[in-house]
Amino acid sequence: MMAMQADSSALSPEVVGNAFVEQYYSILCQSPDNVHRFYQESNMLSRPDPSGAMRRPSK
Repeated sequence: MMAMQADSSALSPEVVGNAFVEQYYSILCQSPDNVHRFYQESNMLSRPDPSGAMRRPSK
């Protein structure tokens, strides 16, 4: 894993997102029983609609 020594306010959303994806899929492949640690009860799934607005899928 990549170690960063930058102020967290200086990190771009792309850097944060890439680090998350790297860690998430590493855990998913190596320790799938621990993936639940990435989630909280309050988390919600959302996706961009064709206009780019974030929407929650209907149940």
